[in-house]
Amino acid sequence: MPTQRFLIDRYDPADDRAYEQEFSVDYEPGQTVLDCLNIIRWEQDGTFSLRMSCRHAICGSCAVKINGRSGLACQTQVPAAAGRGDPIRIGPQGNQPVIKDLVVDSHKFMEQFERAETWLQPHEEQEPPAREYRQDKDEFDHWQHASTCIHCGACYSDCTVAAVDPKFLGPAALAKAYRFVMDSRDSRKQERLEALSRMHGGIWDCTRCFMCVEACPKDVLPMDAIMELRTEAI
Repeated sequence: MPTQRFLIDRYDPADDRAYEQEFSVDYEPGQTVLDCLNIIRWEQDGTFSLRMSCRHAICGSCAVKINGRSGLACQTQVPAAAGRGDPIRIGPQGNQPVIKDLVVDSHKFMEQFERAETWLQPHEEQEPPAREYRQDKDEFDHWQHASTCIHCGACYSDCTVAAVDPKFLGPAALAKAYRFVMDSRDSRKQERLEALSRMHGGIWDCTRCFMCVEACPKDVLPMDAIMELRTEAI
């Protein structure tokens, strides 16, 4: 059974101390970085804190920094992260305050979705349907990729603009805004585009660094969505 070393950034709020700690884990082929982090927590150090839930890249809870880049720990195979046997460096997500070890305060990240009003606002003159507001398949296919976001925060964590401007909506919120701008069932396309164009931290503040596209585990293509929003706004 191979052994893998992990260098983990830790933070203890009790004494406001940040430090790096090394662990060694015996792992089996097919195991992920999250599997190894759980082994560390369950068998080596019960004080080690992280978030996780589904273990199948659905919930987004286990997003962390892996060798300096954000990604889902449950989706990352150990050999792929280790390369030629180097230690795997693990840290908390960026652009969000650390609560303890790998657990971050995601309030600011989630707040951006509210600022962008990422919910359906149907036409008021329409009679509410008996079951649901239906969407034409061809129209849905146009923005379907933007609906697959799992709110893991990986794109926001690696966003170079969010790192320097806390008012920037961020790739995830803007991609979700695009999803509703392009939804024919929504009544506020023009109002949304105007707000996203005028607000501090809106569509014109993206620097097109591609970091969000590389970080996203669900191929949401946030930067493409932002560029399409710019086109629609002009």
